Amino acid sequence: MGKYDDIEFQRLLQTPIADILAHFGKDCRPRRKNMYLSPFREERTASFCVKSGESLWFDFGTGEGGGAIDLVCALAGCSRKESLDILSIINGRYPPMEDIRPRTSPESKKDEASVIITRIAQTFTNPTLIDYAESRGIPKEILDHNCQQVHFHLASNPKRKIIAIGFMNDNGGYSLRSTRMKISTSSFISTIRGTDDASGRIFVFEGFFDYLSFLAIRKEVSLSESALVLNGVGNVAHALKVLEDYREVNLFLDNDQAGRKCRDTITEHLSRECPETNVCDLSAVYGKHKDLNSMLCNESTTGLPSNNTAYGHKTIKRGPAEAGQDQLG
Repeated sequence: MGKYDDIEFQRLLQTPIADILAHFGKDCRPRRKNMYLSPFREERTASFCVKSGESLWFDFGTGEGGGAIDLVCALAGCSRKESLDILSIINGRYPPMEDIRPRTSPESKKDEASVIITRIAQTFTNPTLIDYAESRGIPKEILDHNCQQVHFHLASNPKRKIIAIGFMNDNGGYSLRSTRMKISTSSFISTIRGTDDASGRIFVFEGFFDYLSFLAIRKEVSLSESALVLNGVGNVAHALKVLEDYREVNLFLDNDQAGRKCRDTITEHLSRECPETNVCDLSAVYGKHKDLNSMLCNESTTGLPSNNTAYGHKTIKRGPAEAGQDQLG
């Protein structure tokens, strides 16, 4: 096809599916033999099957499947011709070019154009999205106040109309979630200024469903304190300058290697640039779970304790903020 001869084309077709998942920042660890968590949606039971020894996949949740090219097209929202360039990059054939970055790159204008938004509704009316949010512990009131119902299609498939929960970032892009899809128009941080921003306190979340879970646990639709959603640990560098403005930084990051690395990056930066800032790691609150939303979905929560000590949180660095200060109002 085009600049790729038959031998190179066949080699690209054999790109391991796990390598493609890793390239796009998806979970590439098998949960059991040949079964992975789907890269297209949030799920706890693996439903994405990879045929052993072959670059073939099948998503039992959607009934769709295919090969390496099909997967790249679905994840990047690109054409089949463009997918070959991405597969070549994954195979280390030549350096990435600016116009073929994965969707998670915040600077890629081409990625933003891959999602064509046709309508944005401030109030949710789609029952599937409402049910999906509620299945994850998020009531409609919180959804309406913090997210938008986004109607769109992919540039590569304009006939397929899609509706998803949209969470806007500071660049005007959206993280989009539904039962069948987990993509972004562009990836960047989201900052939510509280009504009492002068408190000097900010809560930091890895994904927006963790932020919504925090609100659900507190039974509020918004916070008096400020919040920052990374929309992926890859955006932590964009968050550091924002966090310098706060005296108390409370981290609700995932209980995995990426979350811990992100925590260390924030802590080390603030220790160096803002030694008076108090940084608290609150991952112990949901220590049995991957993240805050997982705890919300799997445990009966009637509101989190109001005292730091009750959380069992880890204060990473002490500043002038008093120990035991109420983290969650």
